[in-house]
Amino acid sequence: MIHAQRSAISAGTTAEAYGTVVNTDLQKNAKRVLAILALGVDPTYTTAEGAAGLLRVNARSIGISNEVFPVGPFTNSGPATNSGSTHTIIDVVDLDWHVTGGERIAIDIAPSVTITTARLYEVAVLWSDEKSPPGDWLDKFPLKVRSMGCQVDAAQQLTTTRTALAALTIPAWAREIIAYKAWLLKEGAITAAEEGLGYFEVTSSIPNVAPLELPSCNAYGATLGTPVDHFNPITIPWVPIHIPGTGGEETITPFVILRTAITTGNNAGFAVAYR
Repeated sequence: MIHAQRSAISAGTTAEAYGTVVNTDLQKNAKRVLAILALGVDPTYTTAEGAAGLLRVNARSIGISNEVFPVGPFTNSGPATNSGSTHTIIDVVDLDWHVTGGERIAIDIAPSVTITTARLYEVAVLWSDEKSPPGDWLDKFPLKVRSMGCQVDAAQQLTTTRTALAALTIPAWAREIIAYKAWLLKEGAITAAEEGLGYFEVTSSIPNVAPLELPSCNAYGATLGTPVDHFNPITIPWVPIHIPGTGGEETITPFVILRTAITTGNNAGFAVAYR
């Protein structure tokens, strides 16, 4: 089974100068680290300012030292007034680290150039309690995996209060939950200087699913003033997970948690695919 441990991170503001280090201590039953999920937004739009993110990882106990991976949002600069928000898509950093449980993974993030306001990130470490997940698991990136069924629920979410979506029913014939797709989309009026970022805490009637804290698969940055343009259509990816079926009908219940409150019209959705 794959698990996800999530952290909230604030990146630095000086070029290649890292923000506060956030530590993830793996559970004692961890056997293999498979990926890091990273999703970032610009919480305060500043004109004429573009940048990318640099995610640094240290896990000294397994010999990982100052490994740096590029992550979004990858943004260009914009004009001084009426600038629209930028959608960002989750980055999946593929890893293959064999662990024995209890290791500490330290993550911090820097901007590629100097910026005014630190970007905000949701980062999750994906690990397995099996030394070898299903043989095709590592082949699932970055395309949507083949499934036999899917369940989804969505609702409006404006506050930072942990809020349940409807429970999703997994049929008895499903032998494995293989992927999730979670989103935050603007469905109402745009409010200036207001970003959309969050994660989903997943509970289940399937034993031993927790901890499973999954960032949304997209986010949107703040605007400057009231924009006169619109949000562009985006393709939101599926992110592979692995939760074995039990042979009986089970439920998955996603809870949405926003990083900051939204004034109007914010749609939160979560879907799982299975085979």
